[in-house]
Amino acid sequence: MNKVRTHQEAREWLNSQGITITQWSEDHGFSHPLVREVLAGRKKGLRGQAHNVAIALGLKRGTPTDRPARVKRAPAAQGAAA
Repeated sequence: MNKVRTHQEAREWLNSQGITITQWSEDHGFSHPLVREVLAGRKKGLRGQAHNVAIALGLKRGTPTDRPARVKRAPAAQGAAA
């Protein structure tokens, strides 16, 4: 496998390919704001879709996940009013 890229190297790679972040995002099924956050280093790419973006951009090695970073909890059952 190729070496892991830095955030700057990933941006330069996109530029060298003539691809915008939005184009790359759409081609890979990610939201472009999330990709921008990962490229800027504001999202670390530890979990969920940010993790998948980081792998796809070559920022880290790993296995893509289909599990969301956040799990929505069911609302608490409301007890009978006394």
